[in-house]
Amino acid sequence: MSNIKLIGLTGQTGSGKSTVSEYLKKNGYAVIDADAISRNVMVEGAMCNTLVKVLFPDAVENGVINRKKLAHIVFSDKDKLTMLNNAVHPFVLHEMLNEIKRFSENNNNIIFFDAPQLFESGIDILCCHIISVVADDEIRLQRIIKRDNITESEAKKRINSQYSADYFVSHSDFVIYNNGSVEDIFPQIQNIISSINIK
Repeated sequence: MSNIKLIGLTGQTGSGKSTVSEYLKKNGYAVIDADAISRNVMVEGAMCNTLVKVLFPDAVENGVINRKKLAHIVFSDKDKLTMLNNAVHPFVLHEMLNEIKRFSENNNNIIFFDAPQLFESGIDILCCHIISVVADDEIRLQRIIKRDNITESEAKKRINSQYSADYFVSHSDFVIYNNGSVEDIFPQIQNIISSINIK
């Protein structure tokens, strides 16, 4: 896998990272979805699921993790969010490496890793380039409320649990600004792809 270019794609919640990810997939690029992996490793009966139940018993109802309760717990306490991330990230990394191997066997030498927790997981050190998607806080707030059907207070907790836009910008090789329409970000993506392919 020495010829693989792993490109990290990250950004704050509500920034529009998933839109960028979908665009890449539709244009034939290999994309590994960290959120999808997280859901898979957290299925009932999985080792990761069992570990989270032990760490967060208040989020368990009738033997099953109540995801809304878990979200409320971790987004209200940064230490607990860190605890959850530390529990889940090793499982995500393991599956990510398996997916990289599968893609490389199909001659995909450029792979995007779509991960909202890219920096928190430490997986950013494996990436040759990092792309962050950012947007203004008020725009993100409205997107999150609409997307997740939650209150403004809950949405603000999710925003406050993440790094600032300045952090993403300063720790990335490329930045996509998504304060406008969906079409506005497509030229930005293409410019970045062109730059990456040249290097």
